[in-house]
Amino acid sequence: MSDFSDNNRFTPPKAELADPLPAPGAPVLAGRGTRLGAVLLDGIVGSIITFGAMFATGHNYFSEIAVNEDPTSMSAVFAIMFHSFAPGWVVLLAIQGWFLHSYGGTIGKKLLGIRIVRSDGSRAGFVRLFFVRAGIITVLSMVPLLGGLLALVDMVLIFRDSRQCLHDNIADTIVVTAASQKAVAAAAA
Repeated sequence: MSDFSDNNRFTPPKAELADPLPAPGAPVLAGRGTRLGAVLLDGIVGSIITFGAMFATGHNYFSEIAVNEDPTSMSAVFAIMFHSFAPGWVVLLAIQGWFLHSYGGTIGKKLLGIRIVRSDGSRAGFVRLFFVRAGIITVLSMVPLLGGLLALVDMVLIFRDSRQCLHDNIADTIVVTAASQKAVAAAAA
């Protein structure tokens, strides 16, 4: 019976699916699920800060839309949205910028124990993280029609062996576990 199952052409392949082991002393790449969790945490924190600032400043987007003479006017909607959310965006950019500068990652990355470093394992500077890694993709994603496709390609590229998204390739960065990064820094010292 076992001879039959070994020769059965309909039997699924028996391949081992495992991530390649990092070189000794090299930083350990962060898992895809951990990176997704960090993005979700950043979204939750960003929403809390943005909506909190909106209500704290008295600019309620929802009530201003309701009393607008022409709520279907896109320019009026964008003006009200910008007026309501801008204070929160400024606060959020300042907080996330501080985390990027001091830690090498956003609030979500810090909470989940991962950080962004250069491809060679060295520290990535604030300009590289904020303007090159995040800024270029953000601006390019605003291009009508192609921006959505670019954002999709950016996300899907994480399934490569290098686990680098397009924004990682542009900025020459990788996302690693913070514990492995500390071990690499200690071994280098």
